[in-house]
Amino acid sequence: MALFQPIYLVHLAFGPLILLVAWIFKKNPPKRINAFYGYRTSTSMKSQAAWEEANRFSANVMIWMAGAAILYQLVTQVFFGFIVSFPTSGVFLAITQLATIPITELHLKSIFDQAGRRK
Repeated sequence: MALFQPIYLVHLAFGPLILLVAWIFKKNPPKRINAFYGYRTSTSMKSQAAWEEANRFSANVMIWMAGAAILYQLVTQVFFGFIVSFPTSGVFLAITQLATIPITELHLKSIFDQAGRRK
């Protein structure tokens, strides 16, 4: 199969799509605490300062994680082919994006107290 088959292009688009979403999230963070858009956890919603830091930091983590996923997709595609790359890249992408949550929560807990005030 040629590398430019539609299924390959869709597969290789997942990482860049997440990168695009993260970049948009970084460039257009939510201004105020809300229930619809942004990094919404109980820790991030305790104060406006925590909200702003959570959204700034999580967008940066998402960008790094998306970059790692893109690299993983390309390496596995080139060295192992689509049969290995497609499922493992999906799992890798999910794990890296889910890892954004505990990484951001640890960051917030290192900066803010239980009430959402800077330490």
